[in-house]
Amino acid sequence: MSSWLRTLLGLEEGEVPAGGETFWEFSSMPQGFWLAASAVLLLASLVFIFALYFRERQLGTFQRAFLAFLRLSCLILVVLILLNPRLLTETSITRPGKTVILLDDSASMQEKDKLGEEAARLVAEVTGLDPSTLPTRSEIAVAAVDRKLEEEDGESSLLERLERNNSLAFYTFGSELKGVSPFSQGAVPAPAQTETRVGDALVDVVGEFDREPLAGIVILSDGRNNSGVSPLRADDAISLDRRVPIFAIGVGMDKLPMNFVVEELTMPPLVEVDYPLEIDAKVLLSGIQRPVKVQLHRSREDGRDRKLVDVRNLTPKNRLLKERLRFTDRLAEKGKYRYTLSIERDRREIEWRDNLQSAQVTAASELRRVLLMAGHATNEYRFLRNLAIRDDGIQVSCWLSSADTEYPQDGDILISELPQSREALREYDAVLMLDPQPSTVTPEFQEALVDFVTEQGGGLAFVAGEINTHTLGGDARFRKLRALLPVDLGSGRLPLAGRVFDKPWLPALTARGRASPLCRLRDEPVENLELWQRLPPFYFWYQASKLRPGGVSLLQKDSDIVAATHRIGFAEVFYLGSDDFWRWRAVDVGIHERFWAAIIRQLSLGKEQAGTRRATIETDRDRYSREEDVRINVRLVDSRRRPVEGPSVEVFIESGRKSENEGEPQKPGKSPRAGDGKSRKRLTLSPVPGSTGSYSGIFRTSDAGHYQVSLGEEAKNFFEIVDIYSELDDLSPDFRTLEQLAELRGGRFFTVSPELEELGDGALIPDASISEVIARRASTVWDSAMMMFLFTGLLVLEWILRKLWRLN
Repeated sequence: MSSWLRTLLGLEEGEVPAGGETFWEFSSMPQGFWLAASAVLLLASLVFIFALYFRERQLGTFQRAFLAFLRLSCLILVVLILLNPRLLTETSITRPGKTVILLDDSASMQEKDKLGEEAARLVAEVTGLDPSTLPTRSEIAVAAVDRKLEEEDGESSLLERLERNNSLAFYTFGSELKGVSPFSQGAVPAPAQTETRVGDALVDVVGEFDREPLAGIVILSDGRNNSGVSPLRADDAISLDRRVPIFAIGVGMDKLPMNFVVEELTMPPLVEVDYPLEIDAKVLLSGIQRPVKVQLHRSREDGRDRKLVDVRNLTPKNRLLKERLRFTDRLAEKGKYRYTLSIERDRREIEWRDNLQSAQVTAASELRRVLLMAGHATNEYRFLRNLAIRDDGIQVSCWLSSADTEYPQDGDILISELPQSREALREYDAVLMLDPQPSTVTPEFQEALVDFVTEQGGGLAFVAGEINTHTLGGDARFRKLRALLPVDLGSGRLPLAGRVFDKPWLPALTARGRASPLCRLRDEPVENLELWQRLPPFYFWYQASKLRPGGVSLLQKDSDIVAATHRIGFAEVFYLGSDDFWRWRAVDVGIHERFWAAIIRQLSLGKEQAGTRRATIETDRDRYSREEDVRINVRLVDSRRRPVEGPSVEVFIESGRKSENEGEPQKPGKSPRAGDGKSRKRLTLSPVPGSTGSYSGIFRTSDAGHYQVSLGEEAKNFFEIVDIYSELDDLSPDFRTLEQLAELRGGRFFTVSPELEELGDGALIPDASISEVIARRASTVWDSAMMMFLFTGLLVLEWILRKLWRLN
């Protein structure tokens, strides 16, 4: 700033920091009515000044114009003083974006792959290495990103091109994340870690740069994840926080392990007696090419009445076969059944314990009683009501709050008033609340609903709507209802009243949503995913983005949760953040009905399970690794279904071989010996705070095997503890996981090929730097001495001229 301007504004030397951005601000600028009033007053003053000097006929045009100019200048100075002008100076810094380079330094990256002819040619072209010397996977990965290639303006490596837009941070990962110096050929970090935790590394990196502009993550790995959180589940952990693209560079040659695996065995948790039960399975035959027999057995929960349901013969055409199987069965009697799918064993397999998998189903003959309550007759309500009334397996009672008092409510069983007590709600298996009217969610109803879910095991579904949900989410009167839901309704960001939702959008399946039976609109996973991407769009959504502890997000719109679920004891609670699911009927009526039928079936299962015995034992999974804790949960109720309180509960855990009818695989050539006993351990469970009748504890062991946990003769459950697969047990790369991960995060998957050059062209990972203001200084400029002299001088000059020209 020049010295004369600084003197005019009354600024001292150095008051305006050098290197900052300077701009004007009028801190007293009127708003609204006062702005209009000020404008009218200013206009009136201008008219008065021109009218005043227009009447001075004895003066020439130049004289009148000059006097008017002086008066206008004074008026302008007065207006500026009233607006309180300030000179603002902002000092900012540019924070460069970060691109994180993650190198897998687990033991598998030390493998020296014998490459085929085409693969060897590509590796030589991209890395400059001689494949005949058998470079390690780490050496190939580092050479691929560090080798200098010809460009128009010289030579540069992929790392150098990435650094043009963003600064680079280098890390290695295996069992833990480590910051390292930049990678280069000849200085490859030595693989030393015995585990590969891809998912944990991603979560740790995003947390490490929580306050930094993260442009992208580049992973150099063979993709083999053998510990920690799954990479696809890690996507859920960071998706609600930041949208960071992930680019994966896969290295390694396929080395198929000799193993037969039952990867999946899924079925509905509840089926009606004598109703077709569809059982889906996925098996993997790897490294061994011969005909294989797959058998499905059914037994009672305790192992009695074991019967062969079906046999399939599979003949692989090569050394790798992934096959989906579907079985159908009918259960003639109600009760709990266990299905076990097993693959005959081969002596060459590296692991036999994954040759079978079991799943349970409950057969019930009772109809599902459902209470459907809604605030208004929305399209979602009308279609759901009609579905429930038509379904022979559902008995529904409807309560529409907006209906006329003389209008009879709909349903199979008509009700004249909304249930308000525990005893009244005990008649139902599930409660469906579609944007309920706040006046119906009374304190008595909330008390009864809490007991219905937490004590009786009843299912609850809540569908957000445009009219009432925001009130339910923000009013303290409804905190008990909100506490039952997997989503914090209070995290809704904007009031819904008067807002128009006119922009179409599609809900996105999370990793957990793709695996959930509630989101399975087609039987085949690929077909199901394709269907979700071409369903009719939604318009309305409730903008809540915060999950409660234990909640699982199934559908999302950006960071907002569209569908979520969690369990409270036996009960399942489901949340939908939109009531536009009825729009699916434009494509296929059956899609909408299948979606809601699965929800009602799942919600009804909790009460069926809670009512079968006094004690129930649950574990969160059926299979654990030796490094994981097994959480055992017990629920105790008396004969009247009231929770049983006590200081603790003791369970017994037995390890060893299961009996043959329980499906324990035996090693080929061996038979169980009479002396094979079981070790018996006692575990004390403590009460769960806030949940009467619930007890929980942790079981830890380093011994792999099958285990049974029991509480006398009242209840039992089974689980398995397996060894963590060693890095060297299976050296085959898992490019599929890397590809899915990159796709989920908006990135791309590359192999060591010339296509890798596209990663450095700047379009995939653009400049992510941000400008951040670190200091702001305001200087008042109207109260300087020079400004006062200027104002006074203008007035004095006008007065002198008026006297000289003989004006009043």
